[in-house]
Amino acid sequence: MSENDQYGSPSRRDRGTKLGLIAGFLGLASFLWVARITPARGYELSLYAATPVAAWAGAGVAFVAAVLVAAYGTRGRTRVGASVLAVGTTAGIALLPFIRSYHSYGLADSLTHLGWTRGIATGGMSVLEIVYPGAHVTTATIHALTGIALGRALTLVIGLFTAIFLVFVPVTVRAITDDQAAVSIAAFSACFLLPITNVSTFLDFHTYSLTTFFFPVVLFLLLKYLAAEPRLTGWRNATSATGLLLIVSGIALDLLHPQVAVNVLAFFAAIVALQRLAPYLPGESRFARSRSVLFPLVGISAFFGLWTLRYEVVYSMFGRLVGAAIGFVVGDAPAAKVVANRQESATGVGTSLVELFGKLFAVHAAYGLLAAGLVLALLAGVLSSAREDRNTAIAYVGYGGIALVPYFLLYFVGDVSKYFFRHVGFAMVFVTFLGALALHALYRYATSMSDGTGVNVGDWLRPVAVVTVCIALVLSVAVMFPSPYIYKRNGHVSDQSMSGYRMAFDQGGEDVAYTSVGAVPYRYGDALRTDVQTIDQLPPRYMAAGNLTTYTNGTSYYFVVTEQAYQQQIYAKDQLRYDRSMFATVGTSFGVNRVQTNEGFTKYYVDSGVRTPTAVNTTARR
Repeated sequence: MSENDQYGSPSRRDRGTKLGLIAGFLGLASFLWVARITPARGYELSLYAATPVAAWAGAGVAFVAAVLVAAYGTRGRTRVGASVLAVGTTAGIALLPFIRSYHSYGLADSLTHLGWTRGIATGGMSVLEIVYPGAHVTTATIHALTGIALGRALTLVIGLFTAIFLVFVPVTVRAITDDQAAVSIAAFSACFLLPITNVSTFLDFHTYSLTTFFFPVVLFLLLKYLAAEPRLTGWRNATSATGLLLIVSGIALDLLHPQVAVNVLAFFAAIVALQRLAPYLPGESRFARSRSVLFPLVGISAFFGLWTLRYEVVYSMFGRLVGAAIGFVVGDAPAAKVVANRQESATGVGTSLVELFGKLFAVHAAYGLLAAGLVLALLAGVLSSAREDRNTAIAYVGYGGIALVPYFLLYFVGDVSKYFFRHVGFAMVFVTFLGALALHALYRYATSMSDGTGVNVGDWLRPVAVVTVCIALVLSVAVMFPSPYIYKRNGHVSDQSMSGYRMAFDQGGEDVAYTSVGAVPYRYGDALRTDVQTIDQLPPRYMAAGNLTTYTNGTSYYFVVTEQAYQQQIYAKDQLRYDRSMFATVGTSFGVNRVQTNEGFTKYYVDSGVRTPTAVNTTARR
């Protein structure tokens, strides 16, 4: 059966794909509209559950339409439309905290970054005080130009950096191949947002994660630079338009986060080494014909030295890395500490590391295998030589990525192991790029096959691809944001919690410390630019026994309970350490007085001069 017989004439298929695109964009519009008219009213433990089903239905229609049109479309422009639809829908989901009017997003580092941005915007803090002010200055500028509140501007910047990643992954693939199918595959691959792991990289105002999303811009310029005709001297290559843009993008990367900049400098250094060692490596002619990356490396390194090495934190991090490496060699710093900690946490909430890995990394693992297979195929010489630009790009990214592995593994030991999954997130940019090219190579190979009866493999490949991509999109979208699905709380900073802390800090005693369950109050102090005394999180045994007055050995303190903390402990962690009864009896405990409350925030004053009958009797027996 011919393709035209099975799927209709080309004109009918064109009409079908156009109608599919119309339906898809209407679905995207309905998703955005429904989400916009249902703003958050209080803390939301799960962004997925709180967003109306009608909105998700619209997003689902958009994704399905995009996948179907990309698979069955006959014209390049309809596939471009499908890619734009998929990218736009993913960007819309990333922007949900902004669309649904969250005060801000991110309950840990993000609150500190909110405070730094507030300081820059109000003039109370210099950009020179921050080693990586790029994202903060961007947010403060948006706030100044648009009047959007700073917290919401942070959520908008998260979406903007996500959009940069979504756009530049397919643009980078387009730079090395003129095949629209490859660009479409890359666009859908970008929609999986593989750099987000929810272990050490997050879709909130986490500057390392945002900078990782910016890296495809650098990768695009690097590949364009390498593909251009070499000039007579190295410095002339670096001062070309592409060379200057490459250096500027590297400088921007350093201002966004120096740790990512170090990764890129190591990647560039590996490429310089490849170009020097070209005669001894497979595919040496590819490296010999490219522009030298030495001068861009020197230019970016010079700025890195002038800007970054002024800060003590850089030397501290370097010292910890060296110490961890030495400790591992002598046996004092165990490897995989971060994995062991995650396994403990998973077991505590009644799941397994295997289940969590499946939820978080199933698509990552599949793309990792594809990327590895592509590099091995290149080294084995089985890739088509007709696509020389593509093969050269694979060689550079593949060899350069392999050269980074020992450096990344250093972060797998000792007290720096918590940073290891940051570098996994960064490596996922390479994996996304190479995995997309691997899928395209498999697609071209499969569609060129015939079983001898005139039936093209593409006839059954398309429906399999549609189902597979839809499943991968569901798996990826489900873990874009933390939720009880992965035993975490949503990073929603609600209006109630922020206004509650603002009033608490304004009216509270300056010499009285704060404690809480969940988010540490000092983070809100950072966000509001207020100096706050804090003590460690209140252990559950004191709440269970109603002995809050005995926690600090005679020092009175404030105890804060937020809706976020309650829902996290009761629903996300399934009452693992704190149960409902503990929260219910706080206000009736001896020496505990409620002094402030709103719908999502309650502040208690714990008078440690008062003792419960149990505590008094215990003291008497002693």
